[in-house]
Amino acid sequence: MQIEPADPRPPGTQVTVRAVVTDPDGDRLAYRYFITNIASDPWIVEPPRFYPTPIFRIGPGEARIVVPNDPGIYRVYVTVSDGHNNLAVANRSIRVTPPAD
Repeated sequence: MQIEPADPRPPGTQVTVRAVVTDPDGDRLAYRYFITNIASDPWIVEPPRFYPTPIFRIGPGEARIVVPNDPGIYRVYVTVSDGHNNLAVANRSIRVTPPAD
């Protein structure tokens, strides 16, 4: 999984998420994208607090996501499922900082 552009990112800007996934059976894959604040990371210790964000799908495994407006460190998740109860999860941290004056 890759996220571009590199850190830091200004609030409210778009990043491109790319996940390279293959299925040995050639099944159709379904991708989902999520953003959470690392301080409230739902996959670790707390109930989910996901940030609603526009997601613009570009193609299989590729989407543009708008980062939150509040500065902080966030985690971007992509899940991929194949319709046979198989699921893969990848994540990367991103840093959102106020724009320089």
